[in-house]
Amino acid sequence: MRIRAHSSLAAEAEAMRRALILATNLNMEQILIESDNLPLVQAVKSKTYIGEVESIIRDIFLLAESLSNCGFTWVPREGNKVADGVAKCSLAGQLEEN
Repeated sequence: MRIRAHSSLAAEAEAMRRALILATNLNMEQILIESDNLPLVQAVKSKTYIGEVESIIRDIFLLAESLSNCGFTWVPREGNKVADGVAKCSLAGQLEEN
C-alpha cells in the first residue's frame, strides 16, 4: 500500500507498523522485520525513541509485544534489492495498486 510520509525515516517506521498490524491480523506468531534504516532498527531494538516518529515507535513496541516472537534486523539496501526496486517503481508510477 502507498505510504505518504515527510521523510524516509517516517516512511520506514510506518511500513514497520503496518507490517506488524498485518502479522497480528494474520495471527502470525513469529516475525522478523528487515529494514535498511539503521537508526530506526537501533531505536526499536534498544526500546528508545526518535522524536520525529515517537508515536509510531510507541505503536511498534505495543504491536511487537503482542507477538510471541518478533525481531528486527538491519539489512543494507544492497541486500534488499527487491524492496528497493518496488519503491523505485512506485515512485515512478510504474506499479498498479492491488
